[in-house]
Amino acid sequence: MKYGCCTTMQYYEDLERLGYDYIELQGGQVVKWEESELTEAAQRLKAGRVKCNGFNAAILPEIKIAGPEYSPDATRAYAKELCRRGGLLGIRSIGIGSPNSRKLPEGYSHAQAWDEAEEFLRIFAAEAEPYGITLLWEALNHTECNFGLSMVEGAIRMRRLGLKNLALVCDLYHMALQGEGLEELLSVLPQVRHIHVAQRVGQARCYPRRENLEEYAALLIPAIQGGYDGIIATEAFSGDVVQGAEQAIAIFREIVARAGR
Repeated sequence: MKYGCCTTMQYYEDLERLGYDYIELQGGQVVKWEESELTEAAQRLKAGRVKCNGFNAAILPEIKIAGPEYSPDATRAYAKELCRRGGLLGIRSIGIGSPNSRKLPEGYSHAQAWDEAEEFLRIFAAEAEPYGITLLWEALNHTECNFGLSMVEGAIRMRRLGLKNLALVCDLYHMALQGEGLEELLSVLPQVRHIHVAQRVGQARCYPRRENLEEYAALLIPAIQGGYDGIIATEAFSGDVVQGAEQAIAIFREIVARAGR
């Protein structure tokens, strides 16, 4: 099993010291880097043990996945540049979550939104394919947006699209808020390539906490024993990064050991 942490290059040495396999960078930040920053990061990743598995938070708010402002031309231009940068960094995947890019106005057609989202994914996948990058659709939760909230529905849609570089990222944080559990996870498991873990504390998305270990284990152990062999990563937006990353990898290692791996 491999372990990842969503953070910035500022904490690269900390991830190496803690034993992480991967860093996951915010695509929305990487796409704004100067070319010199991109080159420096690419050289650092090439020389270091910790590689960049992919991008989270990948789509800027002005690039719409669905809705009245969705634009195929804007999608293509953005995908082309983001994938170029991802290729230079050696990434394997781009998570397609980004709630601010898929908030729909009240009364907007659900069917039309999915038509637009599917076109978005086809365009993006075509730009990603030459770099060997897989898109990972992510079901979100009702506190962040109002479209694409069901992991099961997302899995069905991704299967229907039939794109070879399209799969799922499963986020335990979103699952908990949407009331999805082990049954739903196991039903989509063959399509899952990446797992995110975080803990809701108040209104904040924080690093996994040891007091919630059994909650994570109840989902992760059956998934691992059911054949999941991808990356388990922590994706938090609040809390001390170094302390949180250290705590998270200890939790992940304990769960994986309990799963017999």
